[in-house]
Amino acid sequence: MIALDLASALRKQIAQSVRVDAVSDDRIEISTPYTYPDGDHYGFVAMRDGSNWQLSDEGDVLTKASYSGVDLLAKGHRERLSRTIEFYGLKESDGQLTYDIPEDGFGDGFFAFTQACLDINRLTKLAPERQKPKQRVVG
Repeated sequence: MIALDLASALRKQIAQSVRVDAVSDDRIEISTPYTYPDGDHYGFVAMRDGSNWQLSDEGDVLTKASYSGVDLLAKGHRERLSRTIEFYGLKESDGQLTYDIPEDGFGDGFFAFTQACLDINRLTKLAPERQKPKQRVVG
C-alpha cells in the first residue's frame, strides 16, 4: 500500500470511529472510540454560548473517577488534577470540565480535550500525592 492509500484509509477509519451529532443549533454531541474502564465511551458536547463555542464533559470524567473510588478533587489528588487542567487550558467548575474553542479551532480543540480527559482519567491510577512534612524549627 502506498502512502496516499494508507493516508486515505487512516482518515476513513478515524472519521468512522468518532460520532458527531448536531442536537440543536447550539449543541453537538460527540462520542469517541475511547472507553472508560467500565466500557462506556468518552463523550462530550460542544455548546454555543452566544458566538462562542465550548467543549464540556458535563461532569463525566470526574464522576467516572469517583466510581473507581478516587475523588480527584480531594486533597492529595487536587494538585495533579489542577496541573493537568492548566496544561491543557481547561476549566473545572463543580466537577465539570470545559474548554473554550478558539475560532476555527474545533479540530485542535477536539484532540486537546480528548487527550486531557484521558490524562485526567489516568490520574485515578496514581497514588495520591504525599504532602511534604512541615519542617520543625528548632531554636
